[in-house]
Amino acid sequence: PYGGPTDALAELSGRRVVFVASGHQPEGFAEELDRTARALGAPIIADPRTPVHGPNVIHHADLMLGGSVGEPLMAHLMPAMVVRLGPLPTSKPWWQWLEESGVDQILVHDGRLEDPLGSATITIDEDPTAFLRNNLAPQPSPTAYVEQWSFLDAVAGAAAALALEGLPFPNEPEIARSAMAMAPSGSIIYVASSRPIRDVDAFAITRPDVSVLANRGVNGIDGTISSAIGASLSGSPVILLIGDIAALHDVSALAETATLGVPLRIIVVNNDGGGIFSFLPQASSEAIDPDVFERHWGTPHGLAIRNIATAMGLPARLVSTRDALHTSLEAPIDGPELLEITTDREANTSHHGAIRDAVADALRGSGEIEERA
Repeated sequence: PYGGPTDALAELSGRRVVFVASGHQPEGFAEELDRTARALGAPIIADPRTPVHGPNVIHHADLMLGGSVGEPLMAHLMPAMVVRLGPLPTSKPWWQWLEESGVDQILVHDGRLEDPLGSATITIDEDPTAFLRNNLAPQPSPTAYVEQWSFLDAVAGAAAALALEGLPFPNEPEIARSAMAMAPSGSIIYVASSRPIRDVDAFAITRPDVSVLANRGVNGIDGTISSAIGASLSGSPVILLIGDIAALHDVSALAETATLGVPLRIIVVNNDGGGIFSFLPQASSEAIDPDVFERHWGTPHGLAIRNIATAMGLPARLVSTRDALHTSLEAPIDGPELLEITTDREANTSHHGAIRDAVADALRGSGEIEERA
């Protein structure tokens, strides 16, 4: 039975409120949050794994906050209260802001870690869906605040789309965006840790007809292919978006994929190493020799994952053009297959930077944000 407060949301009527929702949430969560956010005129920042859709959802929050314009943006949009529902979000810019902003926060989460950021003003140890369902319905609030968010979200989205069009293919942001946009209706997208889940969070727009699953936290990158096999055994077709290192950590599962004949399309983004580490300061530090960085952080392996898959009896091929990727993604998932797309780690950091710079420039030019000298 629910034992939490029943008036926490009613007290927020008329105030600037932001919902930050994360984690795998049960059936009914999306409807309860959509209803509550509409009543409060509140924007929703939702993790890719969290099934929330509707007019109050902000799709490009990571790009908006993570660029050079993040600080003046949040000064302009500063909420009076953030309601955190579930565990930490994927977006590093967002959880850093939650940790450092000093804004009042209500954390509703029935996990074993109460508040890893130490920034919650109030912690409620309850299921987020039950919290939303059992609280008194707030009085209707003005919509001006969420309209500001939605306008800037649209500005960021248009700038990101235009920047992506100008990038050469293949590039990792576009792969993540396309995988979500073109997945067959009713399918599941299983997203590996490291760069894939972050790219889906930043560049993809989630869909109500496609579920997103991911292993987060202590799971790391181990067993990701096996997890996707398990999801496909539910009867739903699955697209697994995974990097080369994570694929190699569970490479024996490729044989099981072929043996079981499950409806699983594995997309391996192969940048020949740990691409996420190219975003660390060590990658450009004068104190670290490039060869040392490659050995200890980059960890190149020189392997073609498609050749390994073929040797294990799994149909596999290289995808090297935008049209070929789109055709492959839109095709029905009738059985197991592996698609490999090769990218470059150094180019990938440049691509991410170009998109974030374009979004920041567009937000500056929106006339909504005042930057102090």
